[in-house]
Amino acid sequence: MQRRNQGSFTMRQTQSPTPAATPRSHATSIRAAALAGICVATLVASASSAHAETPATAENGETGVGETPGTILVTTRRRTESLQDVPLSITAMSDEDLRKSGTSGLEDLAKSTPGLAFQSIGGTYQAPVIRGLAQVDQTAQIGNVGVFLDGVYLNNRSGLEFGSLDLARIEVVKGPQSAAYGRNTFSGAINYVTRGPTLGKFDALVTGEIGDKGRRSIQGSVSVPLGDTLAVRGFGSIAKFDGTIKNERDGGYVGGYDKRANYGLSLLFEPTSDLSIKLFGMRVETKERQAAYVYLPTSENNCGSYNPNATLGARYSLYCGKLAVPTTVDLDDTAATGLTGHSWLAYAKADYNMGFATLSGTYSYTEASFGQNNDATGNPDAISTPLATGSALSQQSFLKAVGNGSYEHNVDVKLASPDAGPLTWMVGANYYDSSITDVLEVSYALLNDYTTNVPIFGKGSTVHTKGLSGYAQMGYEIASGLDLSLEGRFNHEKIAYDGTVLSDGVYQSSIPGARTYNYFTPRGTLSYKFSPDLMAYASAAKGYKVGGFNANTYGTDKFEYDPETNWTYEVGVKGSALDRKFAWSADLFYVDWSNIQVQSYVANSATSFIANNKGATSKGIEFDTSYNFDRLNWLRFAGAFIDPKYKKGTIDGEVTAYCGLLTGTTIPEAGCSNDVGGKQLARTTKTQISATANFGIPVNDMFDFFVRGDYSYQAAKHSQSLGQDSQGKIELVNLRTGFTSEKYDLSFWVKNLLDAKYIARATVSASTADGGAAAGIAQTRIYPGERRTMGLRFTYRY
Repeated sequence: MQRRNQGSFTMRQTQSPTPAATPRSHATSIRAAALAGICVATLVASASSAHAETPATAENGETGVGETPGTILVTTRRRTESLQDVPLSITAMSDEDLRKSGTSGLEDLAKSTPGLAFQSIGGTYQAPVIRGLAQVDQTAQIGNVGVFLDGVYLNNRSGLEFGSLDLARIEVVKGPQSAAYGRNTFSGAINYVTRGPTLGKFDALVTGEIGDKGRRSIQGSVSVPLGDTLAVRGFGSIAKFDGTIKNERDGGYVGGYDKRANYGLSLLFEPTSDLSIKLFGMRVETKERQAAYVYLPTSENNCGSYNPNATLGARYSLYCGKLAVPTTVDLDDTAATGLTGHSWLAYAKADYNMGFATLSGTYSYTEASFGQNNDATGNPDAISTPLATGSALSQQSFLKAVGNGSYEHNVDVKLASPDAGPLTWMVGANYYDSSITDVLEVSYALLNDYTTNVPIFGKGSTVHTKGLSGYAQMGYEIASGLDLSLEGRFNHEKIAYDGTVLSDGVYQSSIPGARTYNYFTPRGTLSYKFSPDLMAYASAAKGYKVGGFNANTYGTDKFEYDPETNWTYEVGVKGSALDRKFAWSADLFYVDWSNIQVQSYVANSATSFIANNKGATSKGIEFDTSYNFDRLNWLRFAGAFIDPKYKKGTIDGEVTAYCGLLTGTTIPEAGCSNDVGGKQLARTTKTQISATANFGIPVNDMFDFFVRGDYSYQAAKHSQSLGQDSQGKIELVNLRTGFTSEKYDLSFWVKNLLDAKYIARATVSASTADGGAAAGIAQTRIYPGERRTMGLRFTYRY
């Protein structure tokens, strides 16, 4: 059994209604497939007359296992390498690790990945955080972490979960990856690597699971050889889960999903030892349940500013202290439907070995459409209570993503030298045509009428981006064991913006904006191998995230905001000993984040917008160790200690209203400052620890018995930059036991064995019922974490 970390990349996308970017139809998908065929045909034609000496290497590195036992292969630097030889901080999980640890989503992945944290904003705005670089604008279309599938970028943050995918492994790469992977890898990247077809061999995999709280799933894939040079793999899955949080409104559960499904095909064609062609297509469907959360009554606020004039009576603006963990919720999950949508992904890849170099080309097309409708009140009496005296509206509100949609065409061509020799190099070009539509809306139901909702706030945009980049990598062995690697990418992006804002019940469309960005993102790495089992490295890399527009400040100097950047400096060591039974890695890093994009307010109004401010720093240490006694018995211990802080003089507009600093506020005296310099970044954790122990014994010639325990710890997070509340620590234990063989796995598992009560996340926003931003009363929304669940899982491999 192998225990080590690995890495890979994924992709994501979205689709939406009001502003315009129409999601592509299935006819468009057919056209996309035709273009993919043209892309492959071009590469085949160019390959037909070339000469090669060694087999082409599939960039996916789908198996992820090297020839030497214990070696894991990754494709982080766009070529296949041993994990222990890559001078980067990477955590990777194989498909076996994912199954046996019960890892079924990003929240689970973050618990065992040093430096990775994750919080979902109600399903639509997924927000992985690497090394404490949490984006201040949680609803931004572009996140700080790029997500990829087989190296194809996913431009939609909705439905990022991977539990239903047919995966070979997941790679999490920490630090800016802009040089190698381009835009939107500001703080790192996550790559999902799917299982590919197998030439000359039939193989199949089927997994079924049944558990409490309505958990049911079945997943399978089959690879069929069609001669010696062609193979096809079909895959699919479907799953449902009620959730674990009791809903007092109807006696059921919320927080689960009624459907998570995917299905698709991949084809591998290798007519010669020098040419490899892969075609891939997949559809993902999601129907989440209403997210589980409660609203802390604003009457319980106990600090910040005091407002005697709030609509619902005198209130403090903020809550200080440890937030109580809710064990039940009271939500409308009939009118509220949670996250619903689908995505498509198709790509064609070809690699041709010409001897002196390998020519590779990829065409990909992605498309997604998601919507969301969540109860934003959590009070059964709200529907029968007027919003204000004499109002026809009730206090029952809904938070909606009213049609988030996206598509992207992407073409990538590169030429890479063989790995042998003191000099290695790569040059490439990438073109993309991307569109994302995103509209966020708050509506109120009529008195005693859930069916009629009146929107009172809404804003969004369609952002259409066309980009062209050129990139290069060079590695040189300066002396025996001493290597220098230089990478760089020049990006040229044109962004067309079409914004919309709700005004007097009508969306004002065609708020136009346009901007061009030209930027260069370099990375330099120096590494030294003291021996085949010990390496040290040092690196410096630049991350870049483009600016954008504020629809609600059109026509003012607040309409545009600028890019933000970071420089990340890292030193690390990787090693193994005792015939590679003991493996370890550790790194120290420092991040200098400049021109940070934060919320602000227009003077003399309660109108918020995104602007640039000073920035932040993050420093820390990450480590990962494992010891394999034998194939059945091993230990792993990993963690991170991170210190993310705002720079001195940084102003966070998100807390301006709560501190009573808005012009025209009804708060008579400011109770705090929006200068958050020196404070911990909101929604980040300073300490992460995880430990795993696996014990096994042979039962007979066929089966082994195993018991596996996983422990994870995360220190408390603060919900906003003032750091006055605490979400509390998260400390979980999972257990799995059963029988395993080459063909069969049967396991009984318990997730959250001790039934710990914890807060998965908490968010703070202005309470509309108390008077909105002008009143400055914060409303805290608390998401309880998943309670104990258990089940049986069966896997058959052929």
